[in-house]
Amino acid sequence: MLTNKNKQYIFLFILAIIFYILFLIIRPFMSAIFASFVLTFALYPLYKLINKKIKNNVLSAAILTLIVLLLIIVPFAFSANIVAKESVVVYNQIKSRDFSLLISKYFADNSGELLKTVIDRASFFLVTITSQFILSLPSIILSFFVMIFLTYYLFKDGERFVEIIKKLLPLKSSTKERLSNKFTITTKALIYGILFTAIVQGIIAGIGFYIFNISSPLLLAFVTIMASLIPFIGTALVWFPIGIFQIISGNVFNGLGLIIYGSLIISTIDNFIKPKFIEKKANIHPAIVLLGLLGGIKVFGFMGIFIGPLFLTLIVEMFKIRSGDSNEVQSS
Repeated sequence: MLTNKNKQYIFLFILAIIFYILFLIIRPFMSAIFASFVLTFALYPLYKLINKKIKNNVLSAAILTLIVLLLIIVPFAFSANIVAKESVVVYNQIKSRDFSLLISKYFADNSGELLKTVIDRASFFLVTITSQFILSLPSIILSFFVMIFLTYYLFKDGERFVEIIKKLLPLKSSTKERLSNKFTITTKALIYGILFTAIVQGIIAGIGFYIFNISSPLLLAFVTIMASLIPFIGTALVWFPIGIFQIISGNVFNGLGLIIYGSLIISTIDNFIKPKFIEKKANIHPAIVLLGLLGGIKVFGFMGIFIGPLFLTLIVEMFKIRSGDSNEVQSS
């Protein structure tokens, strides 16, 4: 006959299997799920404002979700069409260029081999990232509609969901409030600090590509947004090889101009935006941001940019709470 202790072990084992199966089911949509949380959180003040006027949760959530759908899908469809066309042009230009011949004009010996390798790899990066984006469009569209679907219900039932989470946490009310505030501040800082900086850098880079007569400025601006999320190297991964390529091709003015513009403006703008939002407002150590970015991207993909630093920050905060007050966790 089974004892109560054995029954508990069996129950925990079955529960672990259920959670594991649940994880396997939702794993393909993890990024979409977290994206819906981020999107809802960012736009929740607007939802509250609409609901205050309409006084109907369902209608308010539906209106804001429809607005979000239109604001995302219309520019995305327009941009995707242009990016797809420009990527073909860029690919053909890269394939038609003889980098060895161009470099040999400026380097008599083998000292230009490293430069050629850098340009080749940068060109391969530009083609690869664009090709992957286009090939993954069906998966992106599916994840997008999952995100929109969840966003609607999070707008409608978000407060109830948060209250359930708070009740499940075995912590004192003051500690729950502290973690909730930290979560709010950190999420805001990460959204505005990381995503806003990337978009600003992409726009500024696109302007620079247009000024210095670089072909396909919209495509390169999109790639710059993606590259800006990479720690340390960031946007230089895009504008520097393009500038060198322009110089080698004989467009010295445009090449030097782009490198100077990239060094002084594109790559330095994040030094003004990110610290203002992340380090000062959220009080997150740069090491946590870096580790969170690298680990988060590896595990969760694009949304790991936000999820990684957020989880690490909350874990650090819980350690602070635990070390500061051993009575924070309620006794069972």
